Amino acid sequence: MVVSIGAIGSASGAAEYYAADNYYVGEQAAEHQGEWGGEAAARLGLSGGVDPSQFENCLKGHLPNGATIANNAGDHRPGLDLTFSAPKSVSLLALLGKDERIAPAHVSAVKATLAWVEQRLAEARVSGEGPRAVQTGNLAYAMFAHDVSRNQDPQLHVHAVILNATQRSDGEWRALRNDKLYSENTLIGSVYHAQLRAEMQKLGYQTEITGKHGSFEIKGIDRAVIGEWSTRREDILAKAAKLDIKTPQGMRAVAERTRDAKEVIEPSKLATHWEQLAGERGLDLSPIIAAAREAARPRGFIEQVREWGQALLDKVTHYFGPKPEPLMAGAEPATRGSHLAAAYAVAAGVRHLAEREATFEPNMLLRTSLNMSDHGATVRVVESRIDRLVTDRTLLMGKVHGRDLMTTRDIFKTEVDMVNHVKAGIDAIASPIDPAVAVSGLADASKAAAIDLSAEQQDGALAILSGTNAVQLIQGDAGAGKTTIFALARDVAAKSGIEIIAATPQNKLATELREVTGIQVQSVEGLLSQHRFATGKATSVVIDNARADLGGKILIVDEASMVSHRQMVGLMQIAERGGLAKLVLVGDIKQIDPVEAGRPFALFQRLNAPTQILSENRRQQDPELRTAVAELKDGNVRGALDALGERVKESVDPAKAAAQQWLGLPEKERDSTALLTSGHNLRQQLLDHVRGGLIAEGKLGDSSLTLQTFDNLNLTTQQLKQLSSYAPGQLLEVFRYQPSINLPAGRYEVRGIDPNSKEVEVARDGIRQRFDPLHLSSNAKGLALKVPNEIDVREGDKLIWTTNDKAKDISNGSKIDVLKIEPDSLTVGNAKGEWKLEAGDPLSQSLAHGLVLNMHRAQGMTYDKTISVIDSHDRLLNSASLFYVLNSRAREDSAIHLDNNEAVARSIESHRGATPNALDLCPELAKPDAGLFDGKTGVDAQLDKSLLHTTLEILGLKSSTEPSLAVEQSSKVPELKIPEPSRTQEYDFDMDM
Repeated sequence: MVVSIGAIGSASGAAEYYAADNYYVGEQAAEHQGEWGGEAAARLGLSGGVDPSQFENCLKGHLPNGATIANNAGDHRPGLDLTFSAPKSVSLLALLGKDERIAPAHVSAVKATLAWVEQRLAEARVSGEGPRAVQTGNLAYAMFAHDVSRNQDPQLHVHAVILNATQRSDGEWRALRNDKLYSENTLIGSVYHAQLRAEMQKLGYQTEITGKHGSFEIKGIDRAVIGEWSTRREDILAKAAKLDIKTPQGMRAVAERTRDAKEVIEPSKLATHWEQLAGERGLDLSPIIAAAREAARPRGFIEQVREWGQALLDKVTHYFGPKPEPLMAGAEPATRGSHLAAAYAVAAGVRHLAEREATFEPNMLLRTSLNMSDHGATVRVVESRIDRLVTDRTLLMGKVHGRDLMTTRDIFKTEVDMVNHVKAGIDAIASPIDPAVAVSGLADASKAAAIDLSAEQQDGALAILSGTNAVQLIQGDAGAGKTTIFALARDVAAKSGIEIIAATPQNKLATELREVTGIQVQSVEGLLSQHRFATGKATSVVIDNARADLGGKILIVDEASMVSHRQMVGLMQIAERGGLAKLVLVGDIKQIDPVEAGRPFALFQRLNAPTQILSENRRQQDPELRTAVAELKDGNVRGALDALGERVKESVDPAKAAAQQWLGLPEKERDSTALLTSGHNLRQQLLDHVRGGLIAEGKLGDSSLTLQTFDNLNLTTQQLKQLSSYAPGQLLEVFRYQPSINLPAGRYEVRGIDPNSKEVEVARDGIRQRFDPLHLSSNAKGLALKVPNEIDVREGDKLIWTTNDKAKDISNGSKIDVLKIEPDSLTVGNAKGEWKLEAGDPLSQSLAHGLVLNMHRAQGMTYDKTISVIDSHDRLLNSASLFYVLNSRAREDSAIHLDNNEAVARSIESHRGATPNALDLCPELAKPDAGLFDGKTGVDAQLDKSLLHTTLEILGLKSSTEPSLAVEQSSKVPELKIPEPSRTQEYDFDMDM
């Protein structure tokens, strides 16, 4: 059940192909030989049925009005095939169950989707100062409705063949610009699925979300039945498994290579064949169809409200709690069902996105809301709801470098509060250690350790030990020697009776930082959880305990660029309530961003917060490596690739080539050479090649053991609230008690899903328990939903832990070796000791291969040598920050294996910027940087001024050409204040929105 897009290869015979490929069963065949649609088609006089000759001419660029479309070389791309394929359960009900209402409803859903696509995504190119696109709002397409899959299974689908022609506002007919149609393909899928879902619900069917992009099935039809009638899909999966292909690109290639010509079967014979198969398989759809017809009978308004609107409002109340929810403003019980569904969907979409990003694109919110729609919310109604929230200023909009972005009012307020906290701490404390004492002590400590500190490093260490800023930033570029100054600062502080403690976002980094520096280090999440400052108000007892534990200490937060808004708020609460002497944030804004929403470390620097700079590269010893890293600091991807020269190696299979290079190293060099990849799929490919080579060499044991493990789905709280996220066989790990669903800490097996009660059944220690995920607190943390997996291990394998266990001194990401495999046990160990895991030990489920790491695990690490793999197709992963991290890990040597040098460079260049913060939507509040702001006004030249002024009005500020929020070296800077919302929204905004 997908929406796919592909280019038409040739105009010749296209009409016959699409019409002849139509097996619409029975008497319906003659009605679906092709139909014109779209505003551009109407302007060209194309309507009704599709004439083959005229259709072929249009595909060749010869339009009925006499216009000809061709490029400079006289060539013409015919057009696109946008194919809409219905859920299998919908096809079965239409073609086996013979519910004659469904096929027209499916075509109606496709038409509504195409109308939206035409209005929002149709573009043409305009020449001038460089090529640019303009929205045209008109398309011409021919629709062909089919009902048979390539394997002769029932499958409703519509081919919408879009002509490569659109009319600009100046009246000129030009070729269609396809970029948005391709880039927004998943959004088109979400729009289609939401529209079809609404159509099926009008017919009385109950639906349930089953996959990505809002894909769904009809309730009451078992998934096993769907599998029996999806032989084409099973063929593709079987072929992919045989070839060990797992990537999306590989799966698409398999589908294309296995696409045999369709066998033509007479419709009546095909219908008879289907009926026989249904009888053999015991499939009777008549009860489901009868129930749907009864549910679709006309009802009075009051009855509809009682059965539909009030039920959903009750669900919303459970979801958001008794407190008024800004995102649901105006969604009263008597609101039309689709509007109430849209309000719920948008609220869910905002919460999901706002947990991961401080700002998000409108189309991203639209897609997410449609995918999370509870009941009957179509794209038009969801768009209307989003517009309402923007008008009400519950959602804020602005532009960053010409890109439309949104944020929530609460995120905006959180950023302002954090900035004000930093500003209030400027020149606000007594220096923890007298500067003269700190200088003298640092000189003695560095001499004793035989360390020659650079001037930058000395200033960085002094910034930690002395100074009068409550919050001190240190921007430490990759390889600038941050860890060195931590250990020296600890020794100096200890002599003055002050303890330095540290926190870092990753448990693995905490362990290694502790071992290198001798400082007491824990994870940021562990620190927040310990002192309960991450959410809500702390009691006097909690504050007293925090002061006893933290009072007078200096807290260093390493890799602070990976700290999110939520975590930074908690750290600031700890600093204030716990009585810390100083909070020192150390990181690198050019490296990987936080997993959760916000980039506060980058925000503070952009607003001139007190920052000590460490820029000298002291890690890379090779001049070419140093040059490459320097180029990446400046954002020059191609310059870095050029500097690396022959270290960059192109091949058809870069993972295999990288494995061969590593396997060709002497054994001692292997131990000091890290294998790194940009993402999970490449990691698995490289791991398979390397382990295959080690097995062939006899470096891994002859016998293997298959471990049942679990992979974290990394879901947001909103996703954990969705019933569709759960499936039997999953593992729900609860790290701390969840009062809202009454689940104590522990590991729970997901046993089943009850679609009627909307409950999930879990089991622990033989005791079963049910809970409604909708009741999960909106700010719930400490849960992880995991899916089962298997890994093959042998003696000699290098693994990592994927969980934390303080009692057993186990931290997530730490390395271990497989020492012994016995029939009923596995022994693993490292420098800390050994662990013998008996059969059934839960710890055996928390292991993963560690010989190859992806870049998110490698940030903060340093290796002698690295061999890395990157693929140009991983567009979402190939960011400038990831490439910078990947190239800056090695001291001595580095090799990069990729599939295409030029394509990789383009993919990174197209994904340069990190997600902007909420305050980035107001350039007038930021310091002007060269190239970002208009030199005359100090304002972003592409900024929508009305949006800016609206946002400034919310903040109670006046528009100005001077930056209003730049942090000065003075505590006298006035605080920003955010007044209450406009209109009648008297709501309590908090971190939970």
